[in-house]
Amino acid sequence: MRRLLLGVMVLALGIGAASAQTYPNRPVRLVVTFPAGGAIDVLSRILADRLSTQLGERVVVDNRAGMGGTLGADVAAKAAPDGYTLVTASAASHAINKALFRSIPYDPERDFAPISMFATLPTVLVVHPSLPARTVAAFIAEAKRRPGGINYASIGNGSSQHLAGAYFELKAGVQLQHVPYKTAPGIATDLAANEVQAGFLFISNIIAFIQGGQVRPLAVTSRARMPALADVPTMIEAGLPDYEYINWFGVMGPAGLPPDIVARLHREIVAACRAPDLQRRFADLGALVVGDDPQTFARFVHAEIPKWAEIVKTSGARID
Repeated sequence: MRRLLLGVMVLALGIGAASAQTYPNRPVRLVVTFPAGGAIDVLSRILADRLSTQLGERVVVDNRAGMGGTLGADVAAKAAPDGYTLVTASAASHAINKALFRSIPYDPERDFAPISMFATLPTVLVVHPSLPARTVAAFIAEAKRRPGGINYASIGNGSSQHLAGAYFELKAGVQLQHVPYKTAPGIATDLAANEVQAGFLFISNIIAFIQGGQVRPLAVTSRARMPALADVPTMIEAGLPDYEYINWFGVMGPAGLPPDIVARLHREIVAACRAPDLQRRFADLGALVVGDDPQTFARFVHAEIPKWAEIVKTSGARID
C-alpha cells in the first residue's frame, strides 16, 4: 500500500511539473470587468496582444461588465486556478466595491492570486476658463468662499471621477457639488460648454479640450508629473501633500494558482511593461507603466482597501 501511495504521489508530481513546463498550451482568457472601449479595456487589450506574442498562445479579452467590476471579478475568482482564466483587477473591483456595495460575492484579497500591476491611470483636475482659479490653491480658496457653489462632474455615484472629487474634498477641507453623468464624453462636452465647472477626468478623455483651450488643467493626481501634461503640476506640488489619486490595473488569477505559473506570468508581464512600444501606447492614453512583483502588488491592494473605505464614506456613495 505504501508503495502504491508513493507511486501515485510521484505520478501526480510528474503531471504537475509537466503541466507547468508546458503552460500555456491553449488560449488564456483575460477577464476585463468593464465594457469594451473604456480605459481598462483598451489598456488590457494592449497588454493581451503583447502577452500573446510572448507566450505563444492567444490571450483573449473577455469583457464581463456589471456592478462596477464586481461581476467580472467574481467570474475569475470562481474559475479553476490553472492559469487559463485571469482578470484585470482594478481599484474598483478590488478596493472600492467592498465599501461601495452592501456585499460582494468574493474577498478581494483571499480569493485571488496577485501577479503584477501593469498600469496606473491618474486623473487631471480641469475647470472651465470662466472660473477665475488658475491654481489649486485659488480653486480651494474659491470653494471655501462659497461651499457647494462649485460643481464637478463624474460618470456616476461611486465612479473613479466621483471619488477623486470626494477625496479632494476630504484633503482640501472643501465642499463641492457632485453632478453625475452617464458618459465621459458627455462630461467633456459640457465642461467645454460651461454646463459644469470642474471635473476629475482621465487625461485621454479631456486632452483635446485642454489643447484647444476650452478647459484649464490645474493639477494631475499622480505623484509624478504626466508626460502628456508636462507643464501641469501634481496635486502634491500644488500644495496638497497627502493627495495622490490613481486608478490602477493589474493581472490576478484565482486563489491557489500554482507558484510556478504565477512566476511565469509575472516574468512575461514585466517583459511586456518594459517593451518600448507598449510604454509608448500607454503614454498616449495618459497611463503609467508599472510591472511590480506579486508581493508588492498584494501589499498595495491590502493598503488600498481601508483608504477607499474612507473615501467612499466621505462621498456618501452607497449601492445596495
